[in-house]
Amino acid sequence: IKLHAWEGYFRSKVDARRAEEYATLRQVTALNCVNIFLLWISPQLVSISTFVVWELGFLSLIAPRNVNAALAFTALATFRQLQEPVRTFPTVIANLAMAAVSLRRIQRFLLAEELQAGAVFRPLLPP
Repeated sequence: IKLHAWEGYFRSKVDARRAEEYATLRQVTALNCVNIFLLWISPQLVSISTFVVWELGFLSLIAPRNVNAALAFTALATFRQLQEPVRTFPTVIANLAMAAVSLRRIQRFLLAEELQAGAVFRPLLPP
């Protein structure tokens, strides 16, 4: 590369690739931040929206119901119990996807043909 003075040419190629990679990393990081924010705010949004629907929703048109302390605390305790499973659900889905990919790769490796038939010693078993 130095002999033919191609350093500048290859440097510009590498810099262009790095700029593309940096833009992609910024986009992935921004989406990850939004995902984490929504993951942590979703239990509160579910609690608030449930109480709003309870008070202003279709049930109040049929039979008006007011939220009292017993109902509110029971609902909040139930939502609190559901927070952790809701927060771990995306992680479980991602881990299942990674496990499926890994199992596919292992299966493909185990079912692949031998590269050299003589490379593996297989003694003949007596009948």
